[in-house]
Amino acid sequence: MAHEVIDLAANVKAAFYTLQGAEQMLELRQTVARATELSADIASRQHEVGNITDLDLGNERALAEEAKLDLARAEVDVLADREELNTLLGLWGPNTAWKIAPRLPALPTEEMPRHGLESMAVSQRLDLAAARQAVEVQARSLGLARVTALFPDGVFGGEAEREPDGEWTAGPAIEFSVPVFDQGQAAVARAVAELRERQRRYAALAIHIRSQARRADTRMESARRRAAYYEKIVLPLRHQNVAQAQRQYHGMQIGVFQLLQAKRDEIEAGRNYVETLNEYWLARTELERAVGGDLPAGPTPPSATPGTTTGEPSEQPHHMHHGGH
Repeated sequence: MAHEVIDLAANVKAAFYTLQGAEQMLELRQTVARATELSADIASRQHEVGNITDLDLGNERALAEEAKLDLARAEVDVLADREELNTLLGLWGPNTAWKIAPRLPALPTEEMPRHGLESMAVSQRLDLAAARQAVEVQARSLGLARVTALFPDGVFGGEAEREPDGEWTAGPAIEFSVPVFDQGQAAVARAVAELRERQRRYAALAIHIRSQARRADTRMESARRRAAYYEKIVLPLRHQNVAQAQRQYHGMQIGVFQLLQAKRDEIEAGRNYVETLNEYWLARTELERAVGGDLPAGPTPPSATPGTTTGEPSEQPHHMHHGGH
C-alpha cells in the first residue's frame, strides 16, 4: 500500500510537469500563430501591388494555417493534461478551478550528486522490502538458519557490491535461526519450492530496480545536458540573429519576411528547449520513482524560455492553489 502511494505521488508529479510543459508550449504556439498571421497579412498586401508572386503568398498563407492547427492541438493538449491531473488528484466540480504556474522550472543551478543511486534504490524501495519480507517469512516457516543453506552458490544475499564508479556498497542479506532438518516431506518440499520462487522474485526485482534507476539517471542527465546547451548556446544565437535581422530590416537590407523568418526560427528553438526541459523533469520524476523517494533539489532560477519569453518563477507541484482558470 505504501509503495502504491509513492507511485501515485510520482504519477501526479509527472502529470504536473506534463501540464506545465503543455501550458508553456501553448504560449509559444500562440506567438507563432500571431507571427505567421502577421506575415500572411503583409504578404497579401504586397501581392495586391505585385511585389511578390502567387507562390510566395501561398507559402505564407500555408504557414499561417498550419500554425492555427498547431495552436488548436496545443489547446487540446492543455485541457487533456489538466483532466489527467484532476483524475489523479480525485478532483471534480469547483475543485477543478486550480491554477499552476504555466512554465516549467528552469534547470537547477546545482545538480544533485549522482553516485550511489542504485544503493539508494535498493535500500529505500518499499516493494523490494516487501519482497524481502516475504522471503523471510517463508524461510522462518521452514526454520531456516541461512538462505545460503538452500542456495550454496551464493546467488541470494549479496552483502556487498561494487558500483560502476568502483565504490563498494552494502546490500541486503538475510539470516535465520535454525537449519532445515527434514526436506524429505512433501509439505517441506513445497515450502522450499515456494521459498526459492520468492527468492527468485526478490532477486529479479532488485535487478529491475537497479536497471530502472540507471535508465532514469541516464535519461535525466542527457536531457539536462541538452536543455543546458539550448539555454546557453542555441537560444542566445537565435536571439542574436533576430536582433541582427531587425537592424538589417531597419537599414532596408532585408525584407519583412526575412525578419519574420528569423523570429519564427527563434520561437522554434524555444519550442525545442521547452520539450527538452520537460523531458528532464519527467526523467527526474522517474528517477525519484525508481529510488523510492524524493531527490534533493538544488535551487532553480526564475522560469523562462530564454531569448523568447520571460515570466514569473515556476511553482513546484505542491504549490497548486485554487481560483479561476
